[in-house]
Order: sequence, then structure tokens, then C-alpha cells
Amino acid sequence: MVLGGVIYLHDISQDRFSGTAKRNLKMFSHLCGDAALDKVVLVTSKWTRLPVENGTKREKELREIHWKSMIEKHSEVRSFRDSHQSAWDVVNFILERTSEHKKRRIKEEALQIQTELAVDHKFIPQTEAGKELRYSLKELLQLQKQMATLEAEMAKGGDAEAEAKLRETEAKMEKIVGQIQSLRLSFVQRIMGIFRWRGD
Repeated sequence: MVLGGVIYLHDISQDRFSGTAKRNLKMFSHLCGDAALDKVVLVTSKWTRLPVENGTKREKELREIHWKSMIEKHSEVRSFRDSHQSAWDVVNFILERTSEHKKRRIKEEALQIQTELAVDHKFIPQTEAGKELRYSLKELLQLQKQMATLEAEMAKGGDAEAEAKLRETEAKMEKIVGQIQSLRLSFVQRIMGIFRWRGD
């Protein structure tokens, strides 16, 4: 199935374009692929949380720096102003653009993730988005390890609160490791794992 449009939401009230925002955008780009970027609508949200002039300044920065390459490939920018009408304006824009594409008989492009899964028969860990997710998880794991080291130092002094934080961090790390390992597993390995689990 070819999608008519994809909406990417960005919180305009964030005062800087953080590392998380950059990773999210990169992941999103891998999901869509360059050929389908003309289906993307980049929507800013949470406008009521800051003065309009601040939001306008931030949106300008997004257009000229962070979203520039996507806009050059025909992604559009719209704003959601916390109202039903504003939401419908975004949806109607996608519907109108999809209708125009059909009239002009422009070749419809599937998203990159769709092509990788349905045509190339890749498993999610083999897709570009899957590879990016695995990289993000590794990076997050490294941060968690650093935190654990610091908290271990604090715990040496017998601080009960520090020890509790250390246990919490270790539990998070185990969860992240599990997510990374699951991304590495092939489909066959996962099926065999299910049968082994049922056999136990």
C-alpha cells in the first residue's frame, strides 16, 4: 500500500534541537527514504507553550538548518496550533496534495521501510531504520554505563539512595542490552527461541 502522506511532529517549545531530536529525525528519514520525502509534512506543535515570536524564530531555524535538506526534496512545513481546525488543515493539505499527484499521474513511491520489507524481503534489523535504531541503543547503553560507574562510586559511601539509583540504572541497562540483542537476531533465530521457550 502506498501512503498518501506522513506527518512528523516536532515540539516547537523545545529551546534547542537536541541530540534526541536529531536522532529521531534521522530515524524518520531512514523510514521514508529520499524518494518519498515529498509525502512528508513536518508539523510543529505545542505553540501555546511559548510566545509566538519565539516559536516563529525556532521554526525559521528548523526550516533553514535542521529541515533544510528535507524541504529541498519537497517536504512541507505546517504548524499545529492546538485546535481541531489546525489538525484538519494538515490532513486536508495531505489529501489535496495526494489528489494533485494522481491528477498529474506522478509515479507513486512507497516509503523506504516498505520497500525494504516487502520488496527486498529484509527483516527490520537489516533495514536502514533498524540499523539506526541499533546505533541509538548502543549510544544510550554507553551513557547508562557511564551513569552506573558514577553511581557505583557514590554507593561506596553507603548512601542508600545512591545504591537504589544504581540498581535502577542496572535494570535499565539490562533492558537496553536485551533490545540491542533482539535487533541482531534473525527471524529464524527468533522463531527457534519461541519454540525453546515453549519447550521449557
